[in-house]
Amino acid sequence: VADALVENVDLDLFTMVVVPGGSVGVENLGKCDKLAESLRDRMKANKLVGSICAGPTILQTLIYYKVIKRFATQDAKLTFLLGLSANVDVCIDKNLITATGPATALPFGRALLEALKSEKDANEVASGMLF
Repeated sequence: VADALVENVDLDLFTMVVVPGGSVGVENLGKCDKLAESLRDRMKANKLVGSICAGPTILQTLIYYKVIKRFATQDAKLTFLLGLSANVDVCIDKNLITATGPATALPFGRALLEALKSEKDANEVASGMLF
């Protein structure tokens, strides 16, 4: 259960917006006009956006394709269409951080933390988690 609905939150107040994966969740998020508008604005303004698993398909659908240069996704068809390598677990392209799926949650989280704080902080947390 979500802590708050997207429609009741000012997404501009957040340093980063992360789009999760999961087929049903992604389908529902894809119908959210406020999220779509926020993601478009964030990408244009080079603000941090993260997405994992099936989540990047929302970015591809909601945001102009030319904005997204590379991202990792578990969706083989989308990977093929974008001309990406399917063997990339976490992809960082300027303000966009994506990961392929549940098995990459730890390196994805580490990449998000590094973008938000620093490499040093990310390494400390990763080490504390035996990652």
